[in-house]
Amino acid sequence: MYMLRQHGVRVPRRSVRWLVYAGIVAVTLPVWTPATALPSDPFTIHTSLKSIAHVTGGQLDNFIRSRHPSSPLIGLGQTWVDTGQRYQINAFYLMAHALHESAWGTSRLARHKHNIYGWHAFNNCPYSCATAYHSKVECILKVMPELDRLYLSPDGRYYTQYGPTLRGVNVHYATDKHWKYVIAAVMNEAARFAQAS
Repeated sequence: MYMLRQHGVRVPRRSVRWLVYAGIVAVTLPVWTPATALPSDPFTIHTSLKSIAHVTGGQLDNFIRSRHPSSPLIGLGQTWVDTGQRYQINAFYLMAHALHESAWGTSRLARHKHNIYGWHAFNNCPYSCATAYHSKVECILKVMPELDRLYLSPDGRYYTQYGPTLRGVNVHYATDKHWKYVIAAVMNEAARFAQAS
């Protein structure tokens, strides 16, 4: 079977997804899947997102800088850490969710509306229905309490039997069934980066 390498991980070719990003064809992978997970990876689709991450804002910013040096999300690390501590939501998740939803801060929604989480970007009106914010910091500070209340709290409208996990959030948050794997992959990559730094 033909294998590809991404970040040192051998991945079966059938796991590869192609993505056109900024006019460039790139290979993307749902890196965290049972077939591609590293034994040392701390996050799975079943890990509770209601936990404090042992990471600094600087480490989150440096991770983004190492992967996408021109990302407009560099500088939000401390906001993710502070927000994570306030709501007891994992800061790696807060960052990974924003990186994925906003294409590392380069999406039209992120650039024009400062909406880095795709909040209210429904399939039938992804841009016009999406909420606009004055800044990316405001987006984090307004979206995270709502996400916590609606998706991560047992009495939340979109809370599922899977609990406050990526698998649980994916049910109502994203129609892409691979969403949870992509977020877990970014979380694990960032955690490995932070541990090494």
